[in-house]
Amino acid sequence: GMFQLRTPALLIRCPEMVKQILVKDFNHFMDRGFHADEEREPITAHLVNLQGEKWRMLRQKISPVFTSGKLKAMFPLLETCSSQLSNYIESALGEQDSSLLEMRDVMARFTTDVIGSVAFGLHFNSFTEKESDFQLMGRRVLDSSQTSVITKAIRVFFPQLFHFLRLRTFPEEIATFFQTVIHDTIENREKNDVQRNDFIQLLMQLRKKSPDYDGTEANDLEITESVIAAQAFVFFMAGYETSSTTLSFCLYELAKNLDVQEKACNEIKK
Repeated sequence: GMFQLRTPALLIRCPEMVKQILVKDFNHFMDRGFHADEEREPITAHLVNLQGEKWRMLRQKISPVFTSGKLKAMFPLLETCSSQLSNYIESALGEQDSSLLEMRDVMARFTTDVIGSVAFGLHFNSFTEKESDFQLMGRRVLDSSQTSVITKAIRVFFPQLFHFLRLRTFPEEIATFFQTVIHDTIENREKNDVQRNDFIQLLMQLRKKSPDYDGTEANDLEITESVIAAQAFVFFMAGYETSSTTLSFCLYELAKNLDVQEKACNEIKK
């Protein structure tokens, strides 16, 4: 055991018990201890932060979105982004005097395009533009300045103080940016009858099935634009830095181990 400041906590080290908690009995361990202020910061009201019955209802609604069939339908979007990545690498290496290319930046651009296409239904063109708005927002979301670190520490360890001081997890302009993007995307699709196999489209379909969508009363969680924006935001936040870093290390290992690289190429060709 250990203490998180004055709160006793238990650190699980047994792999089997960890698996049981996270897989078999996850319904009993859904609360992660994060603060979500749905009124002041609706963008934080996503599955990672929600607790109790709200988490259960939202998860029950969103789980069908991630079936294997619906995920496979998004594959063409990934294929398009991958083709753009391949073309960019060939072009960049042809223009430079050396054969060196900073892959972490390349992978950051790639993951930005993938998340933008799959989650937001937008083309960010990260390989043609020097810096997209989403890349800028991605860096701001992951801001590690002293003020940001202290604010997030207060949010985790002193949630009541965080609420009393009316602090914000993220600057207001970040929340406004993502909410505006989602609003404009939904409005455009509904107005022009645009259909797309992506995350936003699935959530829009889910919203239309919501009992509260037609204004009727129901003891259920209403899928609103704010709820959709929050889920899309956590999709972006969780995938931006983690995916680009993982891909960068993966490419490094493949470059250092040619036998593994050849094996990977053969499997792709099959």
